[in-house]
Amino acid sequence: GRGGGGGGGSSSALVKTLRGHTDAVVAMQVLAMTGHLLSIAVNGTLLVWDASGEGVIIYRFEHPDTFRCMIVRERDNQVLIGTMEDNIIVHFALPEELREDLGLPPKPDNCPPTPDVPSSDDEQAELEDEYGDIAEQYVMLGGEFSAVDG
Repeated sequence: GRGGGGGGGSSSALVKTLRGHTDAVVAMQVLAMTGHLLSIAVNGTLLVWDASGEGVIIYRFEHPDTFRCMIVRERDNQVLIGTMEDNIIVHFALPEELREDLGLPPKPDNCPPTPDVPSSDDEQAELEDEYGDIAEQYVMLGGEFSAVDG
């Protein structure tokens, strides 16, 4: 068979094939807290599979973009999916109803509120006093910053 492995030993035996995607699968991850499998395919499909490993699809999400890669922020119940159209899709990893059924805590609200866009130089100065100069911080972290004249 494919992938080498020699003849007849149990190390090369197929255990199971999960069927449900209709295009090439490009990423998958098992959730450590629940055992659910998340998988994405190039046709913009995210599938959440049951934790038993029996191949039961418990949730399907479809998007028009071409999916390329995925990372899961399990603590925040988020899956971030990179697309060929230069987008990052943010979706929940597990539906909230399922999280509740499993006895998992609700998604934490650990993000501070986004400050309003300053409407004056005084408000801009107040924000810089509170948060620091973002451009300066970016350069300190190794980024390059240049102003663009409109």
